[in-house]
Order: sequence, then C-alpha cells, then structure tokens
Amino acid sequence: EFIPSTAFPGDTVKMRYTLANLSTSDAATNTTFTDNLNAALTGLAGRNLPTTNPCGFTLSGATSLDAADGTLAPGSSCTFEVDVLIPSSATVGTYVSASSSLSAEVDGGNIAIDPASTTLEIASPIVFSKQFTDDPTSPGDTVTLEYTVTNISTAYELTDIGFTDDLSSVLSGLVATDLPQTAIIGAGSTLSGTSLITLTGGTLAADSSQTFSVTLQVPSDTAPGVEHSSASSAASATHNGTAVSGDAASDTLSVTPGLHLTKEFLGESIAGGSVTVRYTLTNPNTNV
Repeated sequence: EFIPSTAFPGDTVKMRYTLANLSTSDAATNTTFTDNLNAALTGLAGRNLPTTNPCGFTLSGATSLDAADGTLAPGSSCTFEVDVLIPSSATVGTYVSASSSLSAEVDGGNIAIDPASTTLEIASPIVFSKQFTDDPTSPGDTVTLEYTVTNISTAYELTDIGFTDDLSSVLSGLVATDLPQTAIIGAGSTLSGTSLITLTGGTLAADSSQTFSVTLQVPSDTAPGVEHSSASSAASATHNGTAVSGDAASDTLSVTPGLHLTKEFLGESIAGGSVTVRYTLTNPNTNV
C-alpha cells in the first residue's frame, strides 16, 4: 500500500509491503517478487532502499523493484517499506500499481501467490474557483467577481501563484475598474489588468485559503436576458520546488433587463364609461 495514498507531484511516499506465511509447520524460503513501479506511472521510482528488512529480502532496482531470497518462519509475517518518489511531471489522476506473483519454496515445493495491488491518487495542491457574487446585473451596471485560491497541502506553502482571466472572451467590453491591487494573496502578489486580469507572485501557506474580489463594469450596450459563461486559465504555482497547476475556474454571468414596465386594465367597461389602468414597474435585480 502507498502511505499516504493521496499525494502531489514531486512528493515522496512510502510503499509498504506485508507478507505472511500461513503454514504453521514449514518455513517459506527463496521468496521472490518484482514490482514494476514505472508500469503504474512513468517515472515512479524507489529510492533509499533499505539494506536489511524483516523478511530477509535483498532489494534492488528503482523504477522496477526486485525482492529476492526472502525467508519467513512458520506462522510469521513481516512488513517493510520503500521510499517512492513521484515524478514532478505526474498528472492528476488515479494510478494502480501491481506487483508480480510472489514465488517461494514451502515444504520442498514451489508455490506462487497472486500479485498484490494498490492505488495511488495524484492530486493538485492548488484549488481555484471564481464566482459572480451579486448577479444578475443589468447593462451599464457593475458586478463583483470573487476569486478563491486554496492550498490543500498540509506540508508546504504555495509560491509563484498565478492565473489569467480574459473578460473580453466572456463579454466584449467587460472590464475591471478597481485594479491594480497588491498584496491580495501574499505580500509580493499583484492583481492587474482591465479586460485581461492577471495574478502574479501569489503565496499561500499550507492548508489555507484566500478570497479576493474585483469590481467589473458591464457595457451599457449589452443585450439583456443572456447567460455569459466565464472561464479563467488554470491556476499555477510552485509546491515543494515542483511546478503544479489546478483546474480552471468558471462561473456564469447573468445580465437581465433593467426596469420592466407592464400595464393591465382592471375590470370591464362600457362605451362612454371609464376603466382603471394599472401600471407596474419592476426591477428584477437584487443588487441595484
């Protein structure tokens, strides 16, 4: 099993092997197996192999580990661990690692045990989201765009955090009105731009999150009644000396008409008579 079973690119985890001899009368000798780590994830490799272990194995290899000449006394079990380095190029996903069959001699005969397998989850330490917090809005009005960056790593800070967000691809003429802003996610960070918002130099402590917002101006000639999809670039950062990236952030901007006027006749009328007309003026927006 991998310990921990979820890790980030560039991290070192442990692979723990456990063997048991279920025979209460005969030792298992010449115990041998291989574990091709590279077959699970290209570049996954063992390092700092233990020179001795409770199972008596001789260990060798890196991307493919070889365990030979192990011995288990009757009714005994043993466990040993190998440091495994996750390549910095590893992409987010689930990886299944399976060993070969285990062979041994028991009571003068050769036996083979089914392969052992386990799963390693590669995650990104940076989680990025965005939200239009006070839409729907109207043509010519403003709207607030809020960003949140989270570091889910409990061991290392994130540095060099950055992303871009092209507002013009959402709605032509949509611009930020309160940039640049500095020190919004660490002392050296800057959020700048008008139609293209850019974050540079962000820093975020381990197991922490930061939220910041931008005021946007909606063009007065925007057609109302339309939903506008908005997606940023992926957020990037450095984690434990390794470049990492997370998913892009997305949300939908809703632009509705401004004031809406309706009228209706109340009751019936006859020729020469009178009738009441009701006019209703409605503002569908909750923020203006």
